[in-house]
Amino acid sequence: MLSRMVTVLFLGIAIGLSGSFETKGRVTEEWPKSSFVVSVKEGPAKLWFSLPQKSRISVVLEHGRLGKNRQRLTGSNLVELPDSGAWTVTVAWDSSDCDWRCQQASGSELVLKKISGYADTLFPFRFSLSTEQDLEIWEFSYPKDATFIVRQSWPGAKAPEEQDLADDPQLRLIGGGRFDIEVAPVEGGGEFSARLVE
Repeated sequence: MLSRMVTVLFLGIAIGLSGSFETKGRVTEEWPKSSFVVSVKEGPAKLWFSLPQKSRISVVLEHGRLGKNRQRLTGSNLVELPDSGAWTVTVAWDSSDCDWRCQQASGSELVLKKISGYADTLFPFRFSLSTEQDLEIWEFSYPKDATFIVRQSWPGAKAPEEQDLADDPQLRLIGGGRFDIEVAPVEGGGEFSARLVE
């Protein structure tokens, strides 16, 4: 009975998510970690991690004043960012390969500042963010022996806009609102990072 109540509670949280960012990735023994940096404007905030059944990951939270905190997730669950400021969140491999997804669940507004992960021709990396800025610029770094394509889309777009990072490593998000971004190599792959240019 208790497990059913917990399942219903988690389902309610998942349905009610309306945060300012979302990211999806995969950790494997070969590609053991991904990370992102978010700024919490005021007070605490909560993240919702979605995992497949019978899978697990380690999540390391790092805050300049509060230090590091490691949590092991053995299924979908909430993770709390208990104070304002910049948080580095690292998702790490923990004995089994795992797809994961993270969204804001509640609390103070989060601003995504940086993200890093792995992508190849079989597995693109996806993240979404919301911005009120008329122009927001993200600068990417990636293995130069690979061909990395970035696609951006937004509500109402007829088709994603595609950009080869070899032509320009800066992605421009124009007009404000929510943007969905896909990092999708068409040749090779490896670790990439993207940071908000401020």
